[in-house]
Amino acid sequence: WVKEPSVGGNVRKNQWILADADHDPSSSAKEMMLNTDLCLVFTEDVDGFEQLDASKPQCCTWPFAADVLTAVDEYHDGIFCGVNISEGSEHEHWRDPFSF
Repeated sequence: WVKEPSVGGNVRKNQWILADADHDPSSSAKEMMLNTDLCLVFTEDVDGFEQLDASKPQCCTWPFAADVLTAVDEYHDGIFCGVNISEGSEHEHWRDPFSF
């Protein structure tokens, strides 16, 4: 996700837009998120105290694989996208961040 400041020329309207390989900037069906959506996962600082804000000069959001795995283990009993990826499971290899 990358910020899209001043939506429609309004400096008070800022949002986040999809910026991965499937992103199509010419599409009228733009995928977007608000601060309130992304702040559930991301923060401006590593310690998690400063809220994410699309109006600030933030470059992008990107989860660290270790953070995602910790959350999957602690809050979802090792289930990621409906698949058990806990250590010792059949799909344990999915824990490798380069296999996604």
